[in-house]
Amino acid sequence: MKRTCFGMTMIAAMCFHASATFAGGLNLAWSNCASDGGQQARISACDTNLGINLLVGSFVPADDIAGVTGVECVLDVLIGDGVSPIPPWWDMVGLGACRAFGAGAEFTLTANGVALSSAVACFDWASGAAAGGLAAYSASGGNISPVNQLAHRRVILGFAVAAVDAAHLVSTQEYFAFNIFIRNYKTVGTGSCAGCLEPACIVFNSLNIVPGINQAQRVQAGTSAGSNFATWQTSAPDCAIVPTKRTKWSSVKQLYH
Repeated sequence: MKRTCFGMTMIAAMCFHASATFAGGLNLAWSNCASDGGQQARISACDTNLGINLLVGSFVPADDIAGVTGVECVLDVLIGDGVSPIPPWWDMVGLGACRAFGAGAEFTLTANGVALSSAVACFDWASGAAAGGLAAYSASGGNISPVNQLAHRRVILGFAVAAVDAAHLVSTQEYFAFNIFIRNYKTVGTGSCAGCLEPACIVFNSLNIVPGINQAQRVQAGTSAGSNFATWQTSAPDCAIVPTKRTKWSSVKQLYH
């Protein structure tokens, strides 16, 4: 699935103060890449079915890496009080999900690998050639505590380019990784799905940078403390609850063949 729309109606609550140079690691922000002014927190009035919430992931390689043909991204979402079952508003994928589809039978949750035209400091590693998207949004995956499993969703994204488009990435540059689009369908009115006001913490947990058949480079921490966290509403669950876990690139790559 590969859909793009840039309309947003939500209010920014906090902004990154991005420096010109990041340490190797991951960044997650609303509206834009971290170094292009992305916002780490978002607060919604949850009073409209229109508009889209855009979440942008980016990364800085730990070391220079040549011949890159793909990236795999793993995120974890912890919703509400961190222990109760997720509310219907966050039930966005799968048969019978309250918000799987919206107007025109469009998917409520989508992703792509093409950087915004407004991106300046955050380079598109694939130069617009990346194919792929959302591979999973599910309750399974991760080694999160059993206490938190009902409130947890794991997101897996995969993007790749042809071998002829392989890229050379350097450790001094922040690169765009993905856009995640969360539509406001079924937030209010008849047929709406309760739970938009429930807080959430979203963690960009890990990223594999894949140089063809050569050894991948794995990135599993923020460029700075908490830079790989993004929050929805106030009083979000503790992002530190979410542990890191390895996910094989091959398990995602096969979804795009």
